[in-house]
Formats: sequence, structure tokens, C-alpha cells
Amino acid sequence: MILLCIRWYVTYKLSYHDLVEMMDERGISLAHTTILRWVQQYIPKFENQ
Repeated sequence: MILLCIRWYVTYKLSYHDLVEMMDERGISLAHTTILRWVQQYIPKFENQ
């Protein structure tokens, strides 16, 4: 789920609120700040690989 959100964010330039709505449609409830933290935490790790 984390990787999916990050992938959509990077690939399709979606807003955090858009991603929250998309996850909610799939039965996953989260806040936009959660996705923000994931992006801040994981994108630098992916860039280093």
C-alpha cells in the first residue's frame, strides 16, 4: 500500500488528497499527512538505489 501510494504520487503527480480518496475507494482509510510522511521517508531511499 505504501509503495502503491508513492508510485501513484510520483508517476501521476496526484495530490495527497487525491490519493486519500483513491485509497478510501479501496477500503483503506488514511490521512493525507500519512502519505506525506511516506513520501518524505521513502523517496530519498529510492533515489539512492
